[in-house]
This record gives sequence, structure tokens and C-alpha cells, in this order.
Amino acid sequence: PVLDENRIAIGRQFPKAFAGMKVQRLAASYRALMDGIKRMAPEGENARIALLTPGPYNETYFEHAYLARYLGLTLVEGNDLTVVDLDAEKLADLQDRFDLRTICGQASHPSILKQAGADDADMLVAVTLNDETNIVACKLAGTLFNIPTKIARIRALDYMKHPQLFDADHFGVDHVIAPEQEITDYL
Repeated sequence: PVLDENRIAIGRQFPKAFAGMKVQRLAASYRALMDGIKRMAPEGENARIALLTPGPYNETYFEHAYLARYLGLTLVEGNDLTVVDLDAEKLADLQDRFDLRTICGQASHPSILKQAGADDADMLVAVTLNDETNIVACKLAGTLFNIPTKIARIRALDYMKHPQLFDADHFGVDHVIAPEQEITDYL
């Protein structure tokens, strides 16, 4: 992003020299990047894509804001993210190191999801150490809070043998993260 601004400033100050250097604009590269990201997203062209930033107190925040505006992306700051965990000490450490909200409680309880902001969420990513907590959190996210995208980390291969469990008529998990299964499939 700063590179873009530097190119624009130099081009305005030294138009002849700049033109003689045959500098290529970066717009085509950014357009190709966005097209590639949208092709990977399940929603395709309708995908809502966010650029994550640590927030305005970070030295590169201006670049993040500029790039998000240039690409037409939503800029998501750390405090827009919420982490739910049972371990209050871990949460305190996270809050000390990162700009994010933390909630101490069981991620599969409706009141905790509500406290975490599920009413306004576009996505829930459940990656606790417990598959059942992740599955129930996704089901609650869809049923009680109408969260459109639910992602669950599943460790037990036994669940993975029954993919129909995750479809909309059952637990309503839109995407499953299963690294163990990926490794097994690869081998």
C-alpha cells in the first residue's frame, strides 16, 4: 500500500521521468489477487472478504486501512474478534498480548455465545479441544443466532466417516477443519 502511494506521489512530482521508467501499475495484480480469493470462496463473487489488522495502534495500520479501502474490503480490527475459553488465565494472557475481546465460559452455551456477540456475527469458528463443543456451538449459532457461516474443528476420525452429520439438516456445520483427516488422505 505504501508502495502504491509512493508511486502515485513520484508520478505526480516527476511525470516525465516516471513515464520513462515504464513503471507498471499494481491495479492488475490486486485485481488478480481478489479474483483468485473470490474463486476460492464458497460464495464466489458474492463473498464478503475482510482484511484483518491489529488495530490503529499498530505501526502498519495506515497501510492496512489504505489497502482495505483500495480493494473494497471490510477492515476488521482485533477488538472485533472474540475468543471464548474456559481458562481465565489464558484469556488474560491473550488480552494482554492482543487487541481482542475474551469471554470466560463454555462455548456451547447459548448465553456465552450471546455474550460473545453471536447476535451480530457473520461467522462462527469453533476450534475448542472438544469436537462435541465445536459441533454444538455451530448448531446453536445457526439455530438461535442465524449465523450464516459455521466452521468446526473436528479431531475424531469417527465423525469424519459420517459427513452427513454436518449438513444443514443435522448439525449445520458449513465447513469442517480436520487436519488429521487431511494427513491421512495425503498418506
